[in-house]
Amino acid sequence: MPKKQSFYKTLKGYGKFTKVIASGKQIEKSPIKAFVYFTASDKPSISVGFTATKSIRKATQRNCIKRCMKEAFRANKNVFLKPKFTDKNIEIVFMYTDKEMQAARKKMVSSINLSIKEICVLM
Repeated sequence: MPKKQSFYKTLKGYGKFTKVIASGKQIEKSPIKAFVYFTASDKPSISVGFTATKSIRKATQRNCIKRCMKEAFRANKNVFLKPKFTDKNIEIVFMYTDKEMQAARKKMVSSINLSIKEICVLM
């Protein structure tokens, strides 16, 4: 069975992440920082990356956090199907910055929801 195509691409590579973090707009909703970089384009696309700081020592915990962030974004991705997003390339990096993983899921979901709402305001 062929894999279902997603409307957004995964942002990969150190260079792409640093470009978005260095030159994008920052939205901070603890424990998530969202970096958004817009460019005008004839072929609009959305690229999203997820990262967790190394202050969380165990890779399994960082991976769990990234999976939770991906799920929270996936649940709210319909916001980006609106017409005002049809003429831009959008690159977003969601960064988990808290040092602890306790009660991370609830805070993460609400932080990503608030970040997405603020990205819509920036447009």
